[in-house]
Amino acid sequence: MSDLAPEFSTPMMQQYLKIKAQYPDCLLLYRLGDFYEMFLDDAKEGAEILDITLTSRTRGKDGKIPMAGIPFHALDNYLHKLVQAGKKVAICEQMTLPGKGLVEREVIRVVTPGTVLDEKNLVRKEHLYILFLAFDRDKIAAAAADLGTGEVLLSELPLKLPKAGRTSLKKEQLLRQDAYISACKEPLEQLAALLHPAEVVLKPQASGIKSIAVLCNQVFSYVTTNPEWPTTLKTSQDILRQQYGLTSLTHPLLHTDLSTEATAALIQYLESTQKMLLPHLQLPKILIAPQHLEMDPATVANLELFQSLRTTGEKTHQRNTLLQVIDRTKTAMGGRLLRNWLRQPLRTPEEITERLDTVEYLIRHPQLHTQIQEVLSQLIDLERLLSRIVLHLGSPKDLRSLSEMITLLWQLRQKLEQAKTPLFDRYRSAIGEPLLNLRETLHQTLLDDPAFDPRQGNVVKDGIHPRLDELRDRVKNSQTWISQLELSEKEKTGITSLKIRFNQVFGFYIEVSRSNLAAVPDYFFRKQTLVNAERFITPELKEHEEIILHAKAETDQIEYEIFTSLVERVKEHIALVQAAAEAVAVLDCLAGFAEAAVHYHYARPQLTDTGELRIVDGRHPVVEVLLDRQFVPNTLHLDTTTQQLLLLTGPNMAGKSVLMRQVALIVIMTHIGSFVPAKQATISLTDRVFVRSGAADMITAGLSTFMVEMVETAQILQSATEQSLVVMDEIGRGTSTYDGISIAWAVAEALIQKPNGPKTLFATHYHELQALSESYPKKIHNAHMAVAEEHNTPIFLYTLKEGGASHSYGLAVAQLAGIPATVTTRANQLLRQLETGQHHLSKAHSSNTSSHRSSTALSWLVSELQAVSPDTLTPLEALTLISEWKKRSEAES
Repeated sequence: MSDLAPEFSTPMMQQYLKIKAQYPDCLLLYRLGDFYEMFLDDAKEGAEILDITLTSRTRGKDGKIPMAGIPFHALDNYLHKLVQAGKKVAICEQMTLPGKGLVEREVIRVVTPGTVLDEKNLVRKEHLYILFLAFDRDKIAAAAADLGTGEVLLSELPLKLPKAGRTSLKKEQLLRQDAYISACKEPLEQLAALLHPAEVVLKPQASGIKSIAVLCNQVFSYVTTNPEWPTTLKTSQDILRQQYGLTSLTHPLLHTDLSTEATAALIQYLESTQKMLLPHLQLPKILIAPQHLEMDPATVANLELFQSLRTTGEKTHQRNTLLQVIDRTKTAMGGRLLRNWLRQPLRTPEEITERLDTVEYLIRHPQLHTQIQEVLSQLIDLERLLSRIVLHLGSPKDLRSLSEMITLLWQLRQKLEQAKTPLFDRYRSAIGEPLLNLRETLHQTLLDDPAFDPRQGNVVKDGIHPRLDELRDRVKNSQTWISQLELSEKEKTGITSLKIRFNQVFGFYIEVSRSNLAAVPDYFFRKQTLVNAERFITPELKEHEEIILHAKAETDQIEYEIFTSLVERVKEHIALVQAAAEAVAVLDCLAGFAEAAVHYHYARPQLTDTGELRIVDGRHPVVEVLLDRQFVPNTLHLDTTTQQLLLLTGPNMAGKSVLMRQVALIVIMTHIGSFVPAKQATISLTDRVFVRSGAADMITAGLSTFMVEMVETAQILQSATEQSLVVMDEIGRGTSTYDGISIAWAVAEALIQKPNGPKTLFATHYHELQALSESYPKKIHNAHMAVAEEHNTPIFLYTLKEGGASHSYGLAVAQLAGIPATVTTRANQLLRQLETGQHHLSKAHSSNTSSHRSSTALSWLVSELQAVSPDTLTPLEALTLISEWKKRSEAES
C-alpha cells in the first residue's frame, strides 16, 4: 500500500498512507492536535461503529478525503466501542512538537480484543485472556496471557484419535481429517470454559485449514491469525530466553517444541502490540494439571457455578450462581483468583487442608479476621496498577497510588504477625521488606497530589533536584515580576481593567477593553484584535516570557525524566509487587470463605481417601439464599462398596434435582478449601464431577436435545473413575418411553458394573428402574423425595426417604402448574384406562404394535448395550451407535 502514497499530494496524507500500510488489518487513529483522525475507508467504518459524523476534507487535486475524528481525551471510550466491534486499533501519536515541516508520527500501541488495558473497560474481578493455539498430530498447545495482570498460562491437551491411519498421513493431511476436527472439539471447548478468551490467535497454517478455522469460530467469540508466528524452534527458544532470562536448554518451558512455539508466539505478538519488552509477564503456570478436579463445560453450566441458566443479560446472568453466593472478596485480585479456584478445584489433600485450616483459624479469631478484611477493602487492583506503570501507560498518580498500596501491604503484614499458621507465615514473608524502600522513594519524590500528565510538570517535590529547584525559583520570580508589571501598567495608563494573561498560541499578552484603547501607550505593540478588546505585548513582557517558557520547558523535562526513573525503579520490583499481590489474593479468598461460613452457618468438611461421601443435613448453597422459607436439609451417603448408586425417584418439583446438585456443589466447595452448607460432611477426594442434566439442554451444532444427552452420557461412561462423582438427571427422557427406559437401565448397570466405577446419583421418572436394586443390592439403593397427600393434592416435603416412589403425581403437578381442568380430567380418565389395560388406540393394528414393542423393544436394545464396552468407544463411535439404535427404533415404531 505504501506505493500508493504518491497518489496524494500532501506530505501529511503520504505519511498517513505509509503508516497505514504497516497496519492493514487495523483501524488507524492518527493524532492531529487535539483529535485522533481516521481517513478513507477507516473513516467510513469507524464512523459507522462509533456513530459519529463522517465528513470530508478537500485537498486540492486529491479531491474529497473521507475523515472522522474523536477528541484525544475521550480515546478510552471510543476505543472500547471499536474493540467491542471486533476491530484492531493502531494508535498513532505525534512524536515531535508542531513546528516547521511535518510532525513525526508513529504507532505507539495496537489494541485488540485481548490486549485492552484501560481499567474502566475491564471487568474488575475477571481476567481478560488472549489465547494462542498450536495444532499438532496428537495434541494442541495452548498458551494464554492476561496482559493486564502479567499472568501466563500454558497447557498441552492430548487428542483422542484412533491410531489407525494416524501415522501414515502427513501432518497437513491429518489436520484436515474429520476425525481430527472431532477430536479437537472437546479440548477447545474445555479451554473456552476455563478461560473465556477475548481473543484467540491461530498459526497461519492452522487458520488456512478451513475446518479448523470453522471449529475455532464456533467455539470462541473472536478468532484471528498471526502471520509473524516464529518460524523455527531456535527462534522460539531465543524469545523465551530473552523474556525469562533462561540459560538452560533443559528448562520445562523449552522441553516441548509445540509449547515453546505457542508461548514464544504469544510473547512476540504481545510485544508487537505494545511496542516494547514486557518484563511483567510471569513464568507460565500449568493451565490444566493433574492436581485439579476436572469438570467439563456441561457440568459447569448445569451447576450454575458462574452463570445462571434462568436469567439473561450480562449482569443478571451472573446472579443466583455459586460464585455470587460465596464471593466475599474485597479486592479485584481476590475476585479473579476465586474464579480460578472455582474453575479448577484442588485434588491435593495437603493444599485443601491448609486452606481449611486457615479458614477455621480466621473464624476462631474474629478480631483478626475483621482487621485483615478492613485492610483488604482499601487495596486497589495491584496487578493492573503495576502493569499500567510498567507498560508506560501509568501516570504520576498511579505511582503515588502504588506508594500508598505498599503502606497498606505493610499494615497487612503486621496483622499477619499475630497469626501462627504455615499459610499465614508463607504469605506474610511474600510482602517483602524491599517494598518499603520503593515506597520511601516514591513517597519522598512525588507530590501528594501530582499532575496526571507527567509531561506537564507539577509532579516532583521541592528539594529532590537542585536544578529543578533553581528553575522553579526563576519561574516563580518571573511570575511575580509579571504580577508587579500588571499593577505598574495599570497605574501608568490609568486602565484599571488591564489584564496580563497567557495562552498557548500567543504566550503572555496585555488585554485592554475596546473602551480604553485611547489610553494605550506607544510602547504597547498590537498582537490581536478581538470583538470587545485588543491584545498587546511589550519588549519587557516578551523578554520575561522567554525566561518563563524556557524555564518551564526545562522543569517539565527534568520532572519527566524523574518520573521515568521512578518507573524504572518500579520495574526492578516487579516480582516483589506481584508476589505481594498473589498473597493478597489468597488471603482475600480465604477471608471471604470465613465470612461466608459465618454468615451462612457452614461447617468444615472432613477429607477422606476411603471413597466415602456422607453429608448430614446438607443444603443447596444458592437455593437456600433465594428461598423465602426455611430450606429443608437432607442427609445422604454414597461409597464405592455398599452404596455406589442412589436411584432417586419422585415427582417433578419434589426436589430431586436440587438435592443432587447440592451434593455436587458441596463436593466442589470442599475441593476449593471452603466450608460447606451442611451440619457435617465427609468428602472423599474426587478427580472429576459430571452432571448430566436437562437444565442446560439446547440444540447446538445441529445436534438434537437427545443427541446432546447421549454425547454427554458417552463421555461419562468413558471417563468416570472410582474417584468420580456422577449426577445423572432424567437420562433417556429425550426419546420414546421404551427407548428411554432401556437406555437409562443399561447406563445405570454400566456405571456399577464398570471396574472402579464412580459414585452416582441417578434420578429418574422410570419407576421400572427400581427393580435394579434387587439385582444389585450391594451397589444400588432406592430412595425418593417424600410427598404427603391432603385432599388428593400432593404436598412436597423435600425430604429424602429410603425406598422407591410409588406415584409420579404427574397429573397433580400439571394441575398445580395451571393446566386447564378439562385437560387434566381427560388425562385422568386415560390414565385409569391405561393402568387397567382397557384403553385401545383407534388404529386396528395399534394393539399389536404395542404388544410387540412391549415384548421386544427392551430385549434387542438391552442386548446391544450389554455387548458394548464403553471404555473402548470413542465419542464418534458412541454417536454412531446411538444414531443406529435410534434409526432402528423409529423403523420398528
